[in-house]
Amino acid sequence: MEAADGAPAWAWRELHSGAGGALWAGQSPHLLPLARLPPTAPPREAEVQLPIYLLGLAGGYYAEEFGGGQLRPIRDAVVLEWAGGAGGVRSARAVELPGDEHPLLHGAAKARLADGSFLFFGGGNPAESSSAVSRLRVHPALQRAPADSAEVARLLDEAGGPHSRWAAVRQPDGTVSLLAPDRAAPPLSWSGVTPAGPSAPSARHGLHACVAPDSGEFVIFGGRGDARSPGCCNDVWAFDHANDARPSWREVRTRGTAPPPKVWYGAAVVAGGNDWIIYGGSQWQFEEDDAMDAGVVWVLALRTATWSCCAPAAGSPSPELLIACSLVEVAGGIVVLGGCMPHKLGQVRDHARAFERCHLWYSSLARLWRFDLVAQRWDCEGSSWSGVPEPADTLLRSHAAALVVPGGAGADGDGGSCTGSDDDDDDD
Repeated sequence: MEAADGAPAWAWRELHSGAGGALWAGQSPHLLPLARLPPTAPPREAEVQLPIYLLGLAGGYYAEEFGGGQLRPIRDAVVLEWAGGAGGVRSARAVELPGDEHPLLHGAAKARLADGSFLFFGGGNPAESSSAVSRLRVHPALQRAPADSAEVARLLDEAGGPHSRWAAVRQPDGTVSLLAPDRAAPPLSWSGVTPAGPSAPSARHGLHACVAPDSGEFVIFGGRGDARSPGCCNDVWAFDHANDARPSWREVRTRGTAPPPKVWYGAAVVAGGNDWIIYGGSQWQFEEDDAMDAGVVWVLALRTATWSCCAPAAGSPSPELLIACSLVEVAGGIVVLGGCMPHKLGQVRDHARAFERCHLWYSSLARLWRFDLVAQRWDCEGSSWSGVPEPADTLLRSHAAALVVPGGAGADGDGGSCTGSDDDDDDD
């Protein structure tokens, strides 16, 4: 998606067709910028030299047509070369990530640390949620802007995987030996992190994370547990990872009125990393109730751990309460992308036909809601989608990944789903 000069305000286009089988994202995937991007919204191409690299991590899927019960993890990972402009995604390569992979990426929280690595927490669904903490380490060559495409290609070739290169060595007796790729210094690798101390958040999924600007702590909010700790949360936890020998959790005592307990909300860090914006999410109920906060934007001031909220004025436009939506920062505010509305499933009396009538409980990417953080006002902005194949289906998306990238695109969406299987939080 990119900002257009005239009306409509935004234009969707396909960046990669998925040809070659390299892109298989599933539901609740992750799309990570491996380069160090400046804290502007969106980062301008003049500030970031291209190309840069992105990492896509698949989430999971449900085999049931409606009412997800058993989560099926997808372990695929793909490195994308982002060239900006009309070129967009210049290459996509499936990769292997060695080490102790994070057990459940579907619904997990993640954030980038100061050293360029990523920390992950939790994930899963109501049948099984995780409290694991994992670190994904990134080779310096993938963090540069501009990146050296030849160097990155060599690293990926030597790291193993479906596109790796094996060396052929001819012996003195005329025989030929094959040497496997050297995986001693992989470009991307997992490692588990074992928290110390007695306190820790319960196992949960459908939440987000960010990094506190001063302490560098990994901060999480909310989410939903499994049978061991059922229901949704609205607590805030911080993970101090600076001491590798004794990384530890602490529950943050916040000020102000906190959002109601919720799962599958959207989140974005703004104001140069000082404020964390929360919108949407619910307790995944199928009827509307008083706890639902449609139109309300929640702000956590990370330096003071203080909550505040911006509620729309009576009679002013505002979006529906969107579940599993994506938030991205734009100049002066945020844009909400996609999402679904399980509380409107009551309109679909025959749940077997929920997919056929998904337009009743999904928000189209064709209508984007922008919230101006200064004026504290919602505006609905249209978009064109002539560059999108099968837009009637493609633009109905929830549980997707999105990020802001330089060089002509406002946001890049990945994965997600629009089927009855989005009802993964139905415990029935």
